Amino acid sequence: VENSRSMVRTSATLGREPLPHITAEFDAHASPDRIRAALFDEHSTFTAQLIQWGQGEDMVAEPFRKASDGKTHRRVVRFMQRIDNPLSPKKTAPCTWDQAYYIADDGSLVVQTSSELRELPYADAWTMVNRWVFKPAREGACRVTMSMDVVFKRHFVWQGKVASEAVKAAKKGAARTQSTVLGFIDLHSREELAKLVARLSAEDEDGGAGTRRTGRRSSVEQACALVAVEQGGHSEHVAAAH
Repeated sequence: VENSRSMVRTSATLGREPLPHITAEFDAHASPDRIRAALFDEHSTFTAQLIQWGQGEDMVAEPFRKASDGKTHRRVVRFMQRIDNPLSPKKTAPCTWDQAYYIADDGSLVVQTSSELRELPYADAWTMVNRWVFKPAREGACRVTMSMDVVFKRHFVWQGKVASEAVKAAKKGAARTQSTVLGFIDLHSREELAKLVARLSAEDEDGGAGTRRTGRRSSVEQACALVAVEQGGHSEHVAAAH
């Protein structure tokens, strides 16, 4: 519990500007609110997918809770992280993510994750912070900027090495992170479309046994066409969400 509280203090400030190291920039064909739903709704497995890809296991995630400012949502995620460094005295270590998001005044979705390892030499000396900004670029789309930084709480001899390796690893994994984000957005859009079509079809049937109202049927077709256009060119990312 004490560790969770310290994490919240560490990452309490959520700015809209990118952190010093940009790891990826790309377009997402969805609004900030739809992206939030795709990545962080109660039933989304997005965070679990990221952790599994990063060789983490035994994840336990708290539900998001609204912070005292009334707009920031925050939760703590815990898991065991595999350590590949041959010089490490341990092969796994507990890891804690402080995860938060909010919608800024300009409509941008800001997502920030502060990560801390424990039970390793010097692990208490630094925190890795990732910030993703989904800024509305045009109707139904966002420009995404992913950035990161290593925040040191005290000086130690391997500080420069830790920072350079963390930045290198983040940039190396950026393409897969981008693909996973786009995959979950695409998957969520398809699921929402299926729900819409099912609802409108049910309303069609309510018009009378064996009959369909042409206007209502047209609305189903329009819904399909709208999502098809909006998600055009992103179907290849669906596999990343599985």
